[in-house]
Amino acid sequence: MVTLIARCSFILCYAFSWAPLTWIIVGEIFPLVHFETGVSKVEDTFVFIKYKS
Repeated sequence: MVTLIARCSFILCYAFSWAPLTWIIVGEIFPLVHFETGVSKVEDTFVFIKYKS
């Protein structure tokens, strides 16, 4: 039970603190010419990693 509470609190804290920074960094890395392609590839990678584990 303690492990479940710790995992949930970690996910909640991460979601409200560092997770939004990912999209800011991705948005700044790719120039506007390649922005759509770059962001879609990053999103595909995130979804693949999320459902693989």
